[in-house]
Amino acid sequence: MTKQALKATEKVKKMETKTFEVPDGKVVRVNHRTKRVWINLGRADDLPNQISFAVYPADVTAPNEETVKGSIEVVDVSGDATAEARILADSAVDPIMPGDKIHTPVWTPGQKRRFALAGAFDINNDGRDDLQTVKNLITMNGGTIDAVAGPDGGITGQITLNTRFLVLGDPPNAKDKPGILESYSEMQSQADRLRVETIPVSQLLDMMGYRPRATVARFGEGAGTTGTRFRERNRLSEAPPRDSGQSVSGIYQREERPRTRGGAY
Repeated sequence: MTKQALKATEKVKKMETKTFEVPDGKVVRVNHRTKRVWINLGRADDLPNQISFAVYPADVTAPNEETVKGSIEVVDVSGDATAEARILADSAVDPIMPGDKIHTPVWTPGQKRRFALAGAFDINNDGRDDLQTVKNLITMNGGTIDAVAGPDGGITGQITLNTRFLVLGDPPNAKDKPGILESYSEMQSQADRLRVETIPVSQLLDMMGYRPRATVARFGEGAGTTGTRFRERNRLSEAPPRDSGQSVSGIYQREERPRTRGGAY
C-alpha cells in the first residue's frame, strides 16, 4: 500500500468517532403498560423507522454483549430529537428504565455504516445459510453493504477505505466449491490491508440486540448458566402485538409458545 493510501486510511479511522463501545443515545421515557419507550434521537439524526437498538443499563460505560438487558425497535420518529419505540425484549426483574443507554453497530447519528460479509451464516443453528437474513438486518437498520463473499465462491462488490466492518461467518466448506475458501481468505486479506475491523457475526447480532428465533432461554430450576447475561435474565417478556398503526419490521415476529404452569411465559 502506498504512503498516500496509508494516510487516507488513518484519516478515515480518525473520523470514525463511534465504535461498539460508544452508546448512540438513551431512553428518556418508558410506558411499561403499553410496552413503549421514547429515546433522545430523531429526525435531526436521520433516524430511520424500524431500526432496532440493544439496551444497556444506565451505568454501563462500555457496552458489550454481557451487559445487554433488552432491545427496542423504532416505530415513530416524531421530532428532531424524539422517537417512539416498542419493546422487543425486556426483563421483569431488570426492566428498561429512563436513562438506559441504546446502541446499534449498523447506524450512527447522521451517518451510514458500511459492511462487508464473508463466510457461512447459520445464525439459528438450523443447518441453513442465513446470509440474506444478515444482509436484511444490516440494510433495514440503515447500514450499507459494500462487498459479499457469496456461497458460490465469488466476491460481489469491494471493500474500501470507507468500509467500517468485515463481518465473518464460519469458514465455508470448500469440498464442493474450492474457490469459496479462497474468496473468504481474500476478503480477510483486503480488510487487513485497508485496516478494516473484523468482527464475528455473533458480535454483530449481540450488539444489535437480535436473538434468532431458534434461541430458547431456559429459566427456573435446572436452567443452564452459560450464554450471555441477556439470555440468563429471568422472565423475559414477549414483544406486544403492534397497536400503533406504524409499519414495523417482520424480523421480530411474535412467536407463539405453549403456556405451562409456573413457566417463564
